[in-house]
Amino acid sequence: MKSEPIPDRPLSSGGTESRTYIGRFVRRQGNFGTILVVGRGGTDIEMLDDVKKLFPRDGLVETQGVILAGLMPGDWTEFDVVRNPRPRAPEYKTAHLRRLPRYAVLPESTPAAYRTLLTKTGWTGGERRGGVWALRISGDRVIVTELAAGSDGRLRIPTKAARNVNWCEYRDELVKRISFDGASDDVFVGDCGASDGSFDWSDEADHVAQVIRSLADANDPRVGDLISWLELHHEAGTGRVFAAAVEHDAAEAALRSGELADRLKADRDLMSAYLDAALNDDQVREAIADWAREGHGTEAERLREELNAELEREREAGLAQIAVEVDLKRTEEFEKIEAEAARLAQTRRAEIDDQLRGAEDSLAGRFRELEADFNRRREELESQAEELAASLDKMREAMERARSQLDQVKSDEIKAKDRLASVAAEVDRLVAISGQLDWQNRQPAAPLAGAGGVGTVFHERPQVAAFKKGSLIARNVLLMVEGFCKR
Repeated sequence: MKSEPIPDRPLSSGGTESRTYIGRFVRRQGNFGTILVVGRGGTDIEMLDDVKKLFPRDGLVETQGVILAGLMPGDWTEFDVVRNPRPRAPEYKTAHLRRLPRYAVLPESTPAAYRTLLTKTGWTGGERRGGVWALRISGDRVIVTELAAGSDGRLRIPTKAARNVNWCEYRDELVKRISFDGASDDVFVGDCGASDGSFDWSDEADHVAQVIRSLADANDPRVGDLISWLELHHEAGTGRVFAAAVEHDAAEAALRSGELADRLKADRDLMSAYLDAALNDDQVREAIADWAREGHGTEAERLREELNAELEREREAGLAQIAVEVDLKRTEEFEKIEAEAARLAQTRRAEIDDQLRGAEDSLAGRFRELEADFNRRREELESQAEELAASLDKMREAMERARSQLDQVKSDEIKAKDRLASVAAEVDRLVAISGQLDWQNRQPAAPLAGAGGVGTVFHERPQVAAFKKGSLIARNVLLMVEGFCKR
């Protein structure tokens, strides 16, 4: 089955639309409780297979006001769901919750018999399980009421609830069956608030009987007058008393008065026989006196028990009221704490926002400073780059000049090498000549005569040895490759 998202608002404004949910009340914790979701409500109850996906934490939702709602473990409920803001609680909580009464059928009988069964005798059906019940009675009517288990285990209508027992017309579509966890329960899905009528089954409703019991003397003429009036309106076949009023309460009172007329007539005859025996028979008179003496203690004990029971009921009611007030107070305090926490969180968020704004302003200022410094540094670098570009241009020009000079030097070098080669050849020639000159120096000088007889005269010069001449030539830097290149 496909899961559907849960909205943040109630799914419906009441408990009868198709988007409502069906659940069983599980447990109570103070004024809070948890309900296990089992299906969807509406015209037909649809059981859900993916409850844990729709409602995390094992398919549970939270409900509030458990004490005022009167929820008990095992009760069936119908509700909408909304998001739960309470911390550490189920993600969803109930809205527009209403209890679904269990349904059962009572045997055919009269309203008086139903009254006796449900207020006096006690009902033993429904697995003797208390709570809200929808009981079908004769006349195609369904009474919806609370039933509480007594000390004997029988279910009865509480005294406070017996004053107004609502009933509505029975229709088949108002009864649905819920099958869950291997068991089945019939529930009544009708609107219990829109009743077609009600019964007053309280003890105070039998006001005629109270009037008769207040007449202590059996010979009081008002008893006879009352019985006579009731007999005038008594229908022998049905036991009812005729009433001109068409109101439901008047008709119920007339019915009880008709039954009372028969009972009072028998009581009057019995009372007359009792008085005759008490007045004329000494043994009966003494037995009555003994019973009266013993009856004081018995009556006191009975009154004491009734007082203790009344005190216990008052104590339980007081404790329940105190528990309700405590739960309400706890809820109020929780709400105050949550409101205070929300206020503190809002204050803290405001402080954090202020700090963030201050940090953003400081960061923006720092960013502006960095941007200004960056622009200044960029301008400086651009100026330096321009200077370096100018220097580079100058260096290029110098390099071009140096390249041209180098080319000139290389040309001069080539010329110098050519000159050096010619000088070296000349040196070699001179060295060769120097050997001959050394030999001639060792011969006596004689004038050379030419062919024509003209003599050649060499003037006398200091003679230098050939090895000295070679040494001088070798040390001449102009005649060395290294010296010439250095130049």
